[in-house]
Amino acid sequence: MNLSLTPLQIAAIVVAGAGATTDLRTGKIYNLLTFPAAAVGIVMHMILYGPLMFIWALAGWLVGAVIMTLIKLAGKPFWGNQALTFGDVKLIAAIGAFLGPGAVTLVIFYSCLCWGFPAIFLILKALPWKVIYAALASRQVKDPGKMLVSKEAREKGKRAMPVGPAIAAATIITCLLEKQTLAFLGFD
Repeated sequence: MNLSLTPLQIAAIVVAGAGATTDLRTGKIYNLLTFPAAAVGIVMHMILYGPLMFIWALAGWLVGAVIMTLIKLAGKPFWGNQALTFGDVKLIAAIGAFLGPGAVTLVIFYSCLCWGFPAIFLILKALPWKVIYAALASRQVKDPGKMLVSKEAREKGKRAMPVGPAIAAATIITCLLEKQTLAFLGFD
């Protein structure tokens, strides 16, 4: 595990943390955070690694924005506009400006895991387990779909779970485990 972080990684973690905080408090990730952060990421690349490195930072921003926009648009028929917002897209793009195109894909991958596992837990928590057990024990399950989708479960399912904290956790994981993940995936 890499415990020595670069200034760009530290800045990415700070931006992701700020985005997670506003997402938890208000349900939004503001342009006032994401656009200036992306600009700072580009400028930091130029200062630390030379004037041509703005291309690398811009590529990171673009890869993050394009992949997340495609995920948002592809998922719209399944979960509507509640789950993933363009604030989340812009936050990932800003993180990409700090970390570059390769690392931002890992942030997206880890974001999916960090958001997906708690979402599965919440779904399982919302299921009416007593009703399911009683129906299965009596062996009189005529319509399992109605049995699983109780009014309470539908109401819990309508509440959006913020993605910002998952993005922040994914940014930290990526900064600490980028080399190990790439080696595990065969990209040494």
